[in-house]
Amino acid sequence: MGIVFRPLVCCIANSMRANNLCDVEEDVRMQRYTLPYHLGATRSLLLFKLLYAAAFLFVATGIALRLTPIVTLAIFLVIPLVVKNIRLFSQEQNKRTTFITAIHNFFVIIIPYMVCIWTGYLYRLFQ
Repeated sequence: MGIVFRPLVCCIANSMRANNLCDVEEDVRMQRYTLPYHLGATRSLLLFKLLYAAAFLFVATGIALRLTPIVTLAIFLVIPLVVKNIRLFSQEQNKRTTFITAIHNFFVIIIPYMVCIWTGYLYRLFQ
């Protein structure tokens, strides 16, 4: 059942990663050495992208293993918006202008994912 929650973990991790990427210079001044400091911006952005890909891979795996209902396939409709937000954030990591794209991706993925899961389970319950 843990695989069902992994998309949530990926999205939460990316929200934190986006925050750290936006604050890396300030964090160094404050002697807080976060993962983006150790990985560098390029690798941190790659990890950011890979975690979103992993989130969708976990969704597909949950469907394939029949842990989530087939209606959960609808979540793949949000991929173009997620990709657009990733591109915006990759161009500039700024708290005031682009950090919000990571938060948008969180909600764009998680809310439909939960709605799809609950819809499928309720359908199965009342079938």
